Amino acid sequence: MQISLEKIEQLRERTGISYAEAKEILEKVNGDLVEALIYLEERGDSRLERLSSRCRDLSAQLGRFMAALHRSRFRVKVKDNTLVELPATYGILGAALFPKIAALGLIGMLFSEGAIEIQKGSGVAADSEASAKDKP
Repeated sequence: MQISLEKIEQLRERTGISYAEAKEILEKVNGDLVEALIYLEERGDSRLERLSSRCRDLSAQLGRFMAALHRSRFRVKVKDNTLVELPATYGILGAALFPKIAALGLIGMLFSEGAIEIQKGSGVAADSEASAKDKP
């Protein structure tokens, strides 16, 4: 049976499957679009299920990333004195919410030979010493 391109495209738009898969399913149901949709529902491979699965995966990855970021520490030092030590999430959130204040603090830190350290959750320093001058 000859399947028209219009039917294949309609099935693709409604379900998000590939051209080849749409053609194969339409051939199985003799070109009936409603039967093809019912077939896909019964098969359990709907576009919404795939999207929700991807969203769950993305949400889990984001949760793991945020947990790792929260275990990391953000430390501001000036001349070997620690001024601020916070979880990295707070440092990023503060810089995002108050960028002008963060920029002023960064400029002041550079003039006073300060440093920013980001320490990973395991206790190993990831980035160290962002100073304006090399210390002797």
